[in-house]
Amino acid sequence: MSKIKVCYFSPTGGTLQVAKHLAKSIAARLCAEIEYHSYTLPKEREMMPLFDAEDIIIWATPVYAGRIPNKTLDYVRNAIHADGNISVALVTFGNRAYDNALAELVGLMDDGGMRVVGAAAMVTRHVFSETLGSSRPNADDISALEDFAAKVAEKILSSSNSNFPYLKVPGEAHPEKYYTPLKSTNVPASFLKAKPSCDTERCMRCGKCQEVCPMGSITLNEGVPLFDGICIKCQACRLICPDQAIAFTDSDYHSHIAMLEQNFSSPKKAEFFVNLCHNLQKILAMKRLTISLLMCLMFALGTLDAQEMTTKSQLGWADGWKYAFSKEGMKEWKPEFTLRNTGGLFTGGPMFTGGVRVDEKRSFSLFLGQGDTWIGHVPADVYSIRTGVSFRRYWHLGERKTFALYSDLGAGVGYVYKIRGEYRESSNGIIRDVVAENVGDMMFVAYWQPGVRVRFYKNIHIFLGALLSTDSIGLHWGLGF
Repeated sequence: MSKIKVCYFSPTGGTLQVAKHLAKSIAARLCAEIEYHSYTLPKEREMMPLFDAEDIIIWATPVYAGRIPNKTLDYVRNAIHADGNISVALVTFGNRAYDNALAELVGLMDDGGMRVVGAAAMVTRHVFSETLGSSRPNADDISALEDFAAKVAEKILSSSNSNFPYLKVPGEAHPEKYYTPLKSTNVPASFLKAKPSCDTERCMRCGKCQEVCPMGSITLNEGVPLFDGICIKCQACRLICPDQAIAFTDSDYHSHIAMLEQNFSSPKKAEFFVNLCHNLQKILAMKRLTISLLMCLMFALGTLDAQEMTTKSQLGWADGWKYAFSKEGMKEWKPEFTLRNTGGLFTGGPMFTGGVRVDEKRSFSLFLGQGDTWIGHVPADVYSIRTGVSFRRYWHLGERKTFALYSDLGAGVGYVYKIRGEYRESSNGIIRDVVAENVGDMMFVAYWQPGVRVRFYKNIHIFLGALLSTDSIGLHWGLGF
C-alpha cells in the first residue's frame, strides 16, 4: 500500500493546515496512509526523512520574501533524496505573491529525484498582518484544493509507472535574489536584523515562545525570553504568546506592513498545476507524425500526373514548376490572397495567405497565422505564430469555372508565444494543466486542406473544406481573391 509522506516547515501552523487537508484528500482517493515529517524546529532538522519506493511525497513550505525560507534551504536541498517518487509541491503565501518559491521548490524536488505530478500555491493569512489574507484558506480555497487533489490522485492512479515531463510553473527554478520589502513610501525597508521584544510586566514566564522558535534563538532568563539569535520574522513566538507580551517595534517593519495592507488587500487566488505524463505526450507526437506522413503521401499522389502549368505547354510536375519560375513563366503570375479560419478537435485560429497563382490550376503562397493548440480534453493551451509556404491545386467544375475543388498543402514553423491552462475565473482558484512546450519554443507545422471553392463575383471567392494538420482534424473556411 502506498503511503503519503508530508514534509513541512510551518512555524505558525498555516502551511501544515493546508498540507494536512491536501494529504487527507489525496489519501482518501488512494486508500493510503499518511505520515508527517516536520523540519520546523532545530531538533527536527537533525534527522533526514526516509522514503520508500512506493511513497508519495508532499513537500510543503511557506513563502518568505518570494522564495523558500533562506535558513531552511540547505536542509531542503539535502533532505530531498528520492528515487523517482511521485510527489506534489505546495507553497503558502500571505496574499502578496509567491514569486519564485514554487518554481524553486519544484526545481529542488526534480533535482532530488522526485517526479513532480502537481504543484499548488495556496493563500493563507499573512503572519505580519491581522487583515492581509485573513480567513484564508476559506471554503472556496478548500474546494479548489480538493479539486486539485482529485486531479493529482487521478494522475497517480492512471500513470503510476509513467515518467512525467518537468513541471513548469511561474517563476525561476534557480533564483539568485529574494524579494526586497518596501516601506509605505515605496523605498526599501531595512528590518533584516530586527528582533522582537518582550513586555516583562505582561509576560507570564510560560516559555512557550522558546518551544516554537524554528531557529532555536530564544533563551530564558528567569522565565523571560531573550532574543539573542537569528530571527527570521516567522512570528511564531508573537502569535503563540497567551498574553501578547511579544511584539516587533522596528519602524521599517511596521512601514512594510502598512505598504502590504495598502497594496495587496484584494484577495489573491490559489493556483494549481497538474502535469501531463509522457505517455500522453508520446500519443500527441505519434499523432503529429502520422498526420505528417499522410500529408506527404497525399502530396506525392497529387503530383504523379503531368499537369498543364501554362496555357501553352504540357509539362511534368518538376519541369512545370521550373518553367513557372522562369522569366517567361513569371509573366503569367497573378496575385492570390485568402483570409481563413480553422477549427478542430485540437487547434484553431486565423490564417492569412498571400502569393501568386501560377495558372488556372496551381498557386503557391506564404502563410501567416495564429494557432491555439489544446491537448484534447485536457485544458492546456499553446499559442503560437505560424509561417511557411503552401501549394494549392485546383480542379475546375464546368467551363465557367464558378466551382472548383482544391487541395492545399502547407508546411512551416511555429513560435510559441504564450502558454495557458484552464483558468477558473471564480473564487475557487486557478487550475492549469501543464504541457511540455515552453514559451519561445519552435515547432514544425504542416497541414492539408481539401475543399470546395465558389467564385461569386469576378475573382472573389469563398471556400469551405476539411483540415488535417499536425495539430488537429477539423474544418477551415474563408474568403479569397
